[in-house]
Amino acid sequence: MSTLGIYCIENWSGRRANRNSVEPVLKFLETSGVARSIHERVSTVDELQHRLDDWAPRTQHPLCYLALHGSPESVYVGRQELGVEDLLLIDRGDDQRPVDLTGKTLFLASCSTLASDRSWLRKVRRDTGLNTLCGYGSDVEWFEAAAFDLLLLSAMARYSRAADAIKFLKRRHPGFVRLMRFRSEPDWKPTQPSRPSS
Repeated sequence: MSTLGIYCIENWSGRRANRNSVEPVLKFLETSGVARSIHERVSTVDELQHRLDDWAPRTQHPLCYLALHGSPESVYVGRQELGVEDLLLIDRGDDQRPVDLTGKTLFLASCSTLASDRSWLRKVRRDTGLNTLCGYGSDVEWFEAAAFDLLLLSAMARYSRAADAIKFLKRRHPGFVRLMRFRSEPDWKPTQPSRPSS
């Protein structure tokens, strides 16, 4: 089994007293020998965009695990809302273009961020070159999300392609996938095992 490189960017609150973190999920994957990770906490939108720019060229970390609060088509850093398309945009004055994430996987582990129509998901993926965009299409509960995140990330580590990991997850845990309203673009569908001929 290969060791998956995960680049995690996290913010759950503007308050320092908030100790929620997905770091134990990452540590479990590391101690199990299936993943290595970079874990970055951010407290401003500028820091978030800087971290995404840092992740983009890293070939050894093909998966970004974005652990933030969210709403449809947006994420939050503290109380600051940022649309996903703006998040994935390089903005240097006259130079505005999508971040080049060719071949990478972005997991938006935030409530309802992917609660949008399929054409929007396709546009985000097409504009950035992502191999796979995935995340939640509804509000999710903290402990259920942590459990689902662990299942998804371990499946990503088990398979060399995000498509195969998502197909496995949908085949093995279909009820959990539906409960979490997990979505991906492309909409990777599990293949049905072939039936033996009679």
